[in-house]
Order: sequence, then C-alpha cells, then structure tokens
Amino acid sequence: MEQSGYIRFAAWYVGVSIGLPIFLMILLQLTGLDLRSAFSFVFPMMISAVMAGTHYARRMGRVPTSGEAWAISVRLMALGFALSVGIILALFPVTGSLIPTLSPLTWAGVAAFVLLVFLALARVFFALGAKNHIDKGASRG
Repeated sequence: MEQSGYIRFAAWYVGVSIGLPIFLMILLQLTGLDLRSAFSFVFPMMISAVMAGTHYARRMGRVPTSGEAWAISVRLMALGFALSVGIILALFPVTGSLIPTLSPLTWAGVAAFVLLVFLALARVFFALGAKNHIDKGASRG
C-alpha cells in the first residue's frame, strides 16, 4: 500500500478516535443512553482498516494476497497504536488523573494485548474492506 493509503488510514483513525467520544457524550446528554465501552477503543481501528482495504482495492483493482494483507495489517497495527498513544499523550494534561498508576510490567502487558487486538482487527477488517469493494464492483458489472 502506498503512502497515501497510510495517510488516509491515519486521518480516519484520528477522526473516529476524536469524533466517536464526542458523539457518545452528546448522545448521553441528549438521551441519557450511555454507550461508552471498550468498543469505543477498537472502533477506530475497525473503521480505518475497512477504509484502508477499500482504498487498496480501488487502487489495485484486486483483493490483497494473504501475505500482502498480513504485511499491511502489521503496519496498520503499528500506526494505529502510535496514533492512540499520541492521542492519549496529547490529552494527558486533561485526562492524566484518569489514567491508573500501574507497574511498568502491567503497562507492557496492556500494550501487548492492545497490539494483538489491533493486529487481529487490522487483518480482518482490511481484507473485509478490500473484498467488499471488489464484490460490489463485480455485482455491478
């Protein structure tokens, strides 16, 4: 995947990461419905990976091979994790007191778990986005 695909992924990721909590807070204020959960943390990766897969299929005209999908998914996982850490650090002055004090070993375990979840999400949803784009084109043709 070329550089513009990663830039698009980053834009979607940051946009959804910032927009979703705002939307959920507005929804809570207007309706009293609280939909905040761990899903809010994985949703940006899911949407961004689908959009990256769609972009890939549009540019390449095909679904990625398994090897290509894994290689791209590893990069998406790393980019998503870096963006998440960046967003957390940028918001740290506002939310610092909400972050629990954990041992470095515990933080390493949390990071490893998040990386594994991000890799699985990136792999599944990247391929799904590409396949859906190709299937949609085949059903029209």
